[in-house]
Amino acid sequence: MATDTRLQALIAELGTAQPERDDPRLAPGAAPLDDRDTDGLLRSLRALAPLIRHYAARPDTPTGHWLPYLPAGTVAALEAQADSVAPHHALLLAFLRQLARPQALLNQFTADHLQYQMRQVLGFRPLPPQPDRAHLVLTLKKGAAPVEINPGHAFSAGKDALKVDQRFVPVRSSVVGAAQVVQLASIRRSGKHLLFAPVANSADGLGAPLNPSAPRWPPFGNTKLPAAPIGFAVASSLLRLAEGARGLTLTLRVAG
Repeated sequence: MATDTRLQALIAELGTAQPERDDPRLAPGAAPLDDRDTDGLLRSLRALAPLIRHYAARPDTPTGHWLPYLPAGTVAALEAQADSVAPHHALLLAFLRQLARPQALLNQFTADHLQYQMRQVLGFRPLPPQPDRAHLVLTLKKGAAPVEINPGHAFSAGKDALKVDQRFVPVRSSVVGAAQVVQLASIRRSGKHLLFAPVANSADGLGAPLNPSAPRWPPFGNTKLPAAPIGFAVASSLLRLAEGARGLTLTLRVAG
């Protein structure tokens, strides 16, 4: 049935967790001021070294530049040399490692500036955390008695990335019984006409099967539905008449 197909599609979809709703590209750290790693810093030094000259006897005549004093290759290759690394190369590598700390502070500047603008200048405050919400479909086993589900019950959703058990509790009490929805129908107004969908949870509102890859259906039908079989009935104890020919006059006053 269409109802079973829709439920299976909902069960198969994992949904979206709150951390997944934030675009990481909008985070302040997405565009750091200095994103160079140790190898990147070493490449920058090699690019700068030919421009730094040193002089000997004559101050107007350079005798060389700093590039020959820098190590070649990557940092991993330099570390693989172990005890054969030149002392000045080891000192340079230690300096680049220590440079990571002020580099991290520099990259934090964007986030700190944004937070200062939001909180101190504009006076904004972060909203309180909102709990996740989940829709649970509960059914009874065959022959089981109705069960009341209240906020005292907890449903486990497994553990998160931090190995913390995620639990969901009902927001209100409800009774799980044997009652089921056996048919969904809808009615919609289109201009001066009322249209009727006898099988609302179908592709055309008339019972056509849903697309398995996208089992969606319009809750209020479409404009190609048949006219709604609308009407009304009157019930009253005054209509319990005895035998014979009777004449009844019913007057309706319609407002609007």
